Amino acid sequence: VATSQERKSWDKLTDIKAKQRFLYKFWFVRNPDQNSEFNIELQKFRQRVEYANTYYSYGGKTNGWKTDRGKIHVRYGEPDQIEKNSSTPDKKAYEAWYYTEIDGGGEFYFIDKLGMGDYVLVHSTAFGYIQNYNWYEMVTGTTNLNKY
Repeated sequence: VATSQERKSWDKLTDIKAKQRFLYKFWFVRNPDQNSEFNIELQKFRQRVEYANTYYSYGGKTNGWKTDRGKIHVRYGEPDQIEKNSSTPDKKAYEAWYYTEIDGGGEFYFIDKLGMGDYVLVHSTAFGYIQNYNWYEMVTGTTNLNKY
């Protein structure tokens, strides 16, 4: 949820006290009611991380927030619509997530490239994400997934 400039600033910090001050300011400016100690945005963030860890972890790992689907969920929340497509003998499983409120509308396409539950982001219409308009060829196996 941090901007690229905020991430650069964070990466430069080495002292624990400086990191604590950074995080306090980071969440303070995101608090819609800065007179309140309760920060609804921080609460939403924590809930999204917990959701991602519950639903997007795979293979015994519990860090679902680090997966592609988890990262998108933490950043944008629940999609307005999810289209889930199971695997078949000639197609890989994939999901399409649709958001109406981001960047004038954003679509995210994830493919379970190994059939193990690790869905990889292969295309998005949202600014700043991978764009591969031939992404569906990866579903049918006509494109090598290891390139992406």
